[in-house]
Amino acid sequence: MASATSIASGSSAVHRLLQDPTTFLRRRITSLPSLLQSQTLLLTSGLLRSSPSAAGLLLRLASSLSSLSHSLLLFGHLPLPLPLFSVNSLLSSISVTSPPSLTIRFFSSLLKSNSFTPNSFSFLPLITSCARSKSLLLGLQLHSQSLRRGIIPSFHVSNALVHFYSNCGCFTTARKLFDEMPFKDIVTYNTIIESYVSNGDLDSASKVFDEMGKRNIVSWNILINGYVKLRNPNRALEVFREMKRIRTLKGTAVTMVSGITACARLGRLKPGKEIHGFFIRNFKEDNLIFWTALVDMYGKCRKVEIARKVFDKIPSKKRNLVSWNSIIVSHCLYGNPLEGISLFHELIETGDNIWPGGITYIAILCACARAGLLSKGQKYFNQMIEIYKVKPTFAHFWCLANIYKSQGFLKEAREVLKSMPLNTSSKALGGLLGLCKFRGEFELGERIAKRLVEMDSCNNLYKALLCSVYVASGKWKEAREIKRELRGSLREERIRVGHRLTDLNEIACNFEISKEVYVILDELAVGLNING
Repeated sequence: MASATSIASGSSAVHRLLQDPTTFLRRRITSLPSLLQSQTLLLTSGLLRSSPSAAGLLLRLASSLSSLSHSLLLFGHLPLPLPLFSVNSLLSSISVTSPPSLTIRFFSSLLKSNSFTPNSFSFLPLITSCARSKSLLLGLQLHSQSLRRGIIPSFHVSNALVHFYSNCGCFTTARKLFDEMPFKDIVTYNTIIESYVSNGDLDSASKVFDEMGKRNIVSWNILINGYVKLRNPNRALEVFREMKRIRTLKGTAVTMVSGITACARLGRLKPGKEIHGFFIRNFKEDNLIFWTALVDMYGKCRKVEIARKVFDKIPSKKRNLVSWNSIIVSHCLYGNPLEGISLFHELIETGDNIWPGGITYIAILCACARAGLLSKGQKYFNQMIEIYKVKPTFAHFWCLANIYKSQGFLKEAREVLKSMPLNTSSKALGGLLGLCKFRGEFELGERIAKRLVEMDSCNNLYKALLCSVYVASGKWKEAREIKRELRGSLREERIRVGHRLTDLNEIACNFEISKEVYVILDELAVGLNING
């Protein structure tokens, strides 16, 4: 490696730099000190102005080895025009550290200087930056600019455009570009598969996946993780097993986390243990996300003792709130509730600046309900609000009510549920309504929807939900009446701020549907006297 000192003190190095600057810069400059020394020698010798290739190469090296401010300062003192590769390197450096608006402003100034004629690769870092920040308007301007200039996108730029439109939610445009590409590689296919996954269209994602002639581990990870995120753990596990049959693919930590998460949601202990063993045999990395997912899996499979052993092996310095929540929830919901409360106090006393959050307190309040600890439950509920400033959700109110109910205080339990703020109880009932439609329990769904309308008669969203329940249950006459009422109210006044006609799925998604939630929501229906 050529350091600043060695260049300055070695006459042969100086001679080689001055005789053939481009070769010297390519071979010898690998650090900031050597870059600065070379810049000084080229400047004092006059080569910086007389050799465009040396100036361009120095700028490219500065873009990768020095700060952006230094690169821009150097650019301002170099003679124009510069080699295109060096300006593209500077654009790439700017796009990584600056907002797209600033990068495009610099790009525009280059175009106005008439000393810069962009090529396809000039647009690549700009489009990537817009994709990263989801700047749709700026990205559209760039795409339009490239088309107006007659620039045929390179293969890599076409991939970047597909990724950009996917990230900005323009899935139809992304697919159109994908179909128009004459040549596609694994990156192209992975991009469009990820686009479908992010749009919730797993059927199309799976179809494109099946069309791929060649796949890499990223392809498998996108599809498996998509099934996990979109609540199809059975299919996620099937795809995971299909991948494991390929001997050349062992997967990554991301693959293992997705597999373990699918097992946790299904309560499948055997495949979970297989993945655990496979990870130990094939991976040497200490991956906190995997160990946390493993704790969660063993907890949900009612193997809390094993979950605790896995948790104890996580170095205390590496534990975060998610890993603490996993073991606390495991004990509070599936194991010894008193042990869960003990772990909660251990979390507070660690002194590692990890504060309990909303999930932590849901687990603790559930533990108090299981153990019949009324006074402690009240104490934790108040502690959550007053000390840790956690805003209670429907789940917290329900858990507190359940503590009262477990001790026979039914009146107090109902009072807790009635004390919920309007928006909290509305969301709870909205989630219950979505679940009733999901389970085909339309009579209960109708009662809930009517209760929502009673709670906020001006909210057209709730009326739309009631209409949706009527349609799903085949009550067309009632559905038409609600639609007429909706049309009338929309003509008379605009929907209030914060109220909009939303697909029922958005309401239902406020709840994570699990076996425990079925019980919670059924009891909530009774607690709020929805069943009459």
